[in-house]
Amino acid sequence: MQKKMYTKIENYMLSCMNDGAHDSQHIYRVLYYSLDISNEYAVDKDVLIASALLHDIGRGAQFENPDCDHTLQGHFLRNN
Repeated sequence: MQKKMYTKIENYMLSCMNDGAHDSQHIYRVLYYSLDISNEYAVDKDVLIASALLHDIGRGAQFENPDCDHTLQGHFLRNN
């Protein structure tokens, strides 16, 4: 992944992280574990990196409305 794209995705992720339990450090742990596991498989590293960085971007909406599914909200945020 080119640095410019990584930085764009990372900055967006950081703008969405307002929760102590699912903060940027959690995201980076997921990213590093994912990359480590991926060494055993043929995967698209760009997709893996983007997915790991963005996997919790809908958490804010879930904290505002506990009935909200953060995975669905993350999908909506990413596509708009």
